[in-house]
Amino acid sequence: MGVTLGEAGTRDGLTADVLKALADERRLAVLRMLSQTDELCACRLLERLDISQPTLSHHMALLVSAGLVSAERRGRWTHYRLERGRVARLAAALGELAGEVPERPGAAVPAARKTLYLVGGPMGVGKSTVCRELNRMLPRSVLLDGDWCWQADPFQVTPETKALVLDNICHLLGNFLRCSAYENVVFGWVMHERAIVEGILARLPIAECGAQVRWVSLVASEEELRGRVERDVDAGLREADATERALSYLPLYRELGSELVDTTGRSPREVAELIAGRRERFRRLTQAIEADAAAEPAWDPTVSDRDLLDAERVSRFD
Repeated sequence: MGVTLGEAGTRDGLTADVLKALADERRLAVLRMLSQTDELCACRLLERLDISQPTLSHHMALLVSAGLVSAERRGRWTHYRLERGRVARLAAALGELAGEVPERPGAAVPAARKTLYLVGGPMGVGKSTVCRELNRMLPRSVLLDGDWCWQADPFQVTPETKALVLDNICHLLGNFLRCSAYENVVFGWVMHERAIVEGILARLPIAECGAQVRWVSLVASEEELRGRVERDVDAGLREADATERALSYLPLYRELGSELVDTTGRSPREVAELIAGRRERFRRLTQAIEADAAAEPAWDPTVSDRDLLDAERVSRFD
């Protein structure tokens, strides 16, 4: 039985208009950015792509028209979201063209796609908040805070309790890595000694799951860390000696050989973006895009987001 032109596209959404919307490096870059987060403001897209507001408006109008992106005006800015269901259907339709069987709901995540994020740092540097941001940002993600495995009163550090907490941590992380529901596993803890990290990794099914490991240590300037911890002490959230203990741990992280991320002057969201490794990818994408960029199309926006962005710089990245 033949298929009428346009009939298949109506069914699976794979139309010439959609392919046209995808046929541009800038628009693909936008989709990649949106795929890594819940939503992005036009101001962020302008900052990351370094293009004019008329050009961004033109590209976003095509993506919205194709049903790949939704837009919502809130105050002075337009916020964009990826229509994930729509993109998933398109991916399945393309897979069928290649003779692939559509993935079953709940099918196991391929092992090579799994990533374990180990996020360490002294108390007060912002590990817990950054890990929560990372958990929200990454797809199919699960979070474990090491302190959840050792929240005792009174808090006792003995060989027995240390072995207990490490066993708890490794058991949970191992189960998360093996679980097909999760692609990214985020673990935050102090981890000020290399032996601690090596001991945890030795007990995890890294090879079995084909997982890659990102070991990151959060640091800050002494002045910044002191200010953060002292505010916590004043609020009754930490003991009086917490400031000196945090500062004494700070130099240790520079000797571990882990990736260092300086949190000084950065929001938790910005730090999470750096850990996810997206900022450098965006920079490389932008360079490739601008190298062969065509002339910017004429566009008559009702509101200039670029003008607003110049008045209100929202990004503190270098």
